[in-house]
Amino acid sequence: MHIVIATVGTRGDVQPYVAIGKELVRRGHHVTVATHEDHRELAESHGLGFRAVCGSFRELMASPGGRRWLESGDSFTKYLEAFRELFEPLAAPWLADLKGAMDGADGVLVHLHGFSAHVVPRPADWPACAEVTGYCFLDASPSWSPAAELVEFLAAKPAPIYVGFGSMTGMDPFNARHADARCAPQIEATRARRRLRSARSTTSRSSVHSRRLL
Repeated sequence: MHIVIATVGTRGDVQPYVAIGKELVRRGHHVTVATHEDHRELAESHGLGFRAVCGSFRELMASPGGRRWLESGDSFTKYLEAFRELFEPLAAPWLADLKGAMDGADGVLVHLHGFSAHVVPRPADWPACAEVTGYCFLDASPSWSPAAELVEFLAAKPAPIYVGFGSMTGMDPFNARHADARCAPQIEATRARRRLRSARSTTSRSSVHSRRLL
C-alpha cells in the first residue's frame, strides 16, 4: 500500500510522522511524506519518499509577519490577526500542493494526536475515532554518532539538566533570558535533590558495610 503523510510546519510537526512512516515501511508499505522542502533530508535520510509543499516554513517564521505572529502570544486578538495575515495567503497554494501529493495514494494520514494521556488527559468529548497514540519517537540514524565535545559534556559532573521551550518561543532574547532566570531555581532544586539522594545512598552503603564488619 502507498501511504502519503501530509503535514506542514516546523521539524516538530514533521518528525513524529517520519517515525510513523518508518514503522509503516517496516510493515511492508511504501510511504511518502508531503511537506516543505526544509524537511526533504529528514524524510529521505530515513528511507521515505518525499513530495514538496511550496514555501519554506523556516523562512516564513523569519519574515516580519512570522516574527510578529511569534511575538503576539500575550494578546489573543493580536495573535489571531497576525495568524490570519501570515497564513491566509498560503492556505490555497499549500492545499493545492497537498492535494497533488495525494495522487496515486492508497491511504492518506493528515492528523495525529501524538501526545501522552498521562501528561494531558484525553478530552472527554472527543469522538471514539480520535485516538491518542502517545509520543512518536524517531531513533537517530544508524550512521549518527555524537561529537566528542557532546560526549564529554554529558559525562561531566554534575549531570546536565535540559530545559527546552520548543521551536516557537518567539524572537525576543530578553524574554528568553527571563525564562532562563525563572527556571534557575527549579534547576538548582533538582540538583539539590540529586545530591541529597546520592548522599543518602552513600550513607546507606556505608552502614551496611559497617554491620557486615561487626
